Amino acid sequence: MRILVLFRRDLRLLDHPALAEAARDGEIVCGYIKKESLTSAHDYWTMAHVADIKQALNREDVPFLLGEGSVVEQVNAWCDRYDIDAVYFNRSYLHDEIEREDDLIDSLENKGIKTKRFVGDVLAKPGSVLTGKGEYYKVFTPFYKALRQKPLIEPVKKPTTFSGLSIESDDIAFKEPAWFKKLLNHYTPGEHVAIEQLNTFLEQALSRYSEGRDRPARKDTSHLSVYLSVGAISPRVIYQAVMAYDEVGPRVDKEKEAFIRQLMWRDFSYQQLYQHKEAETKAMREEFDRFNWENNQAEIERWKKGQTGYPLVDAGMRELYETGYMHNRVRMVVASFLVKHLLVDWRVGLDYFEHTLLDHDRQNNALGWQWVMGSGFDASPYFRIFNPITQAEKFDPDGDYIKRFVPELRQLSGQALFRPFEADEAELKRFGVVLGEDYPHPIVDHKSARERALSRYQEIKEASS
Repeated sequence: MRILVLFRRDLRLLDHPALAEAARDGEIVCGYIKKESLTSAHDYWTMAHVADIKQALNREDVPFLLGEGSVVEQVNAWCDRYDIDAVYFNRSYLHDEIEREDDLIDSLENKGIKTKRFVGDVLAKPGSVLTGKGEYYKVFTPFYKALRQKPLIEPVKKPTTFSGLSIESDDIAFKEPAWFKKLLNHYTPGEHVAIEQLNTFLEQALSRYSEGRDRPARKDTSHLSVYLSVGAISPRVIYQAVMAYDEVGPRVDKEKEAFIRQLMWRDFSYQQLYQHKEAETKAMREEFDRFNWENNQAEIERWKKGQTGYPLVDAGMRELYETGYMHNRVRMVVASFLVKHLLVDWRVGLDYFEHTLLDHDRQNNALGWQWVMGSGFDASPYFRIFNPITQAEKFDPDGDYIKRFVPELRQLSGQALFRPFEADEAELKRFGVVLGEDYPHPIVDHKSARERALSRYQEIKEASS
């Protein structure tokens, strides 16, 4: 049988169910259909992994095709050109992609071409973890506890042998803009790199993960999200490796569980968007769509450029610009600042993260912004407004993270670093900092912004009662 394996957000050989079964069932060719226009950091990061997986498959004498545009049209064209008998792929759980899958299956089956889709990118299939009443979980902790009791899908081994069709591979040619090349100084694409990163995390950081994961200056997080986002590694491979890690003891078991909990949050976000298909554009609690936003464009631009006058916020936004990544603790702070201090629609932040994050994941991004806004079912309470000053004091106590990404404040320390707008003017000048020239005045006053946000939230609360 001549089989086309359609790659998507699963750019790997290990734990690729569609590829593994196709390798058993017949002769194969693999293909990927790219976006017509590459615009975001994640778009280019994806294409870098497409080039990597093409090389990996070519080493196994499996040809690789690159298409563009309509999935239905391109796959049908490949099937006609190469006399394909079957198309295998790992399924998506985003509703727009599910619709395209269904259209593709209909078009192929009308021509007598067999299709098979597999569960490839989650620990448990969305809809398989339900409450005792058979309903979807709305809150993460009960979902997590239920998932921990459930047998999880085992990762699939990489095929030991391949039989590739005798056709030529397409060239993977795309021009990387200078701004993207800069990001590659911090992250290297490839499945083998993802596996190396997993092993490094297990050996060097897992043992202090629960505390270290909130410290942006430390290297105590896995950084695997950049590889999960393109499917260069699967959550099932990560889960299995963490659980099998051979260092044992109560402390290590606690650290393992803290990490697994975060990995399972990803499954929770997939289930939430599977159930709520409009969660990327509408508040999950509809009363929040009536929120009275300011949406001041000048303030939005200052937020994007890391010029808010709040050092931790600015460090996070500049880390994003420089590396294509932002520490998760800081993501919560900068998101809260945009939504609650500046009263900017959460969808503005969602769109900006989509454009700039290497590890952009539609489900995680949507649920994260809804959590900050307070509009998700399992969300930060609307009255919880992160104080960017105390967050810096608590999670970057030595200021190392701030000093790395806000170099104009590098000579400052203590409260002058965390609150430069409250420091003595002469003291700042002694260290080469003049507010309004070298570093901006605060874009808003924290206390006033907090009171304004609470007032706006109270408005929708009263309107809904």
